[in-house]
Amino acid sequence: MGISKIKKIFTVFMAVTVMMAFTVGTGFAATGSNTSGKAPATKGTMKCEVGVYKYNSKAGKKTGTTTLTGIKKSMQKKIKTKTIVASAQYKGKTYKTTKVAAGAFKGCTKLQLLKFKSKKWGKSYKFSKKAFKGLKKSQIKKIKVRVNKKMSKADFKRLKKQLKAAGIPAKNIKKNL
Repeated sequence: MGISKIKKIFTVFMAVTVMMAFTVGTGFAATGSNTSGKAPATKGTMKCEVGVYKYNSKAGKKTGTTTLTGIKKSMQKKIKTKTIVASAQYKGKTYKTTKVAAGAFKGCTKLQLLKFKSKKWGKSYKFSKKAFKGLKKSQIKKIKVRVNKKMSKADFKRLKKQLKAAGIPAKNIKKNL
């Protein structure tokens, strides 16, 4: 079995895990009394196999956002590649990944590749300057970033600027997914 086949299997596994985590994480968020007649807002923290995410959806909306806030401690020393997915769905709601928080990759001493599957990185999207907080600068400079080749030039430029502020050299950021 080749490495690309293993990566595809891992990606599918991660998607299923994220979906399962949303199932567990939002099950209790929508309970309680609601006198407005609208669906209540859903907020919470979701822990999946590898990452820890916060999600948020406004009342009555079919869409929401999710933020990568960290990598599970049990996986920090093992993870070499991290894929930032475009979105995940749960009960008809789509949660778009719009942020990578400060300290999201803390402890990921073997991280070599960061992939962005999203075709969009809008003005409200944010990759924190301190996302790699806790890692040595020499390691941060070795991390390669691969971005969806369908991302617009403006969005790619915005993401690249944020990644450079976080310490990733411009030569390591490429559009080729």
